[in-house]
Amino acid sequence: MIEEISVPADNVIGFCIAGKVEKQDMTKVIDRIKTVLASHDTFNIYVEIKEFDGVSLGVILEKIKALSTLTKFKKEAIVSSKEWIKKFTAIADKLFPSIEVKHFSFEEKHQALKWVQEP
Repeated sequence: MIEEISVPADNVIGFCIAGKVEKQDMTKVIDRIKTVLASHDTFNIYVEIKEFDGVSLGVILEKIKALSTLTKFKKEAIVSSKEWIKKFTAIADKLFPSIEVKHFSFEEKHQALKWVQEP
């Protein structure tokens, strides 16, 4: 499940993940990205991962549809206490060189919010 988190910068999309991510969750994220891109050239994402129980096949299909937005995606701050997510973040940062991805602990979430809002 994904819930939106309010973030002060209007080009930053904030979400919290708790559990399994379903197709309707990803549709909500994509709709939010489209809304931000209607008034901004680029966007950043702030995400808190409290619990992650995987993704449905529908999520993968929705992500494929959203590939065109990758060139407008600049930064992602991932907040989590899971070591495997921290390692995944380091890999994602290298896989997508046009997107700067950083991991933060929950104790560092204020720094994560500050960083993701910087130009």
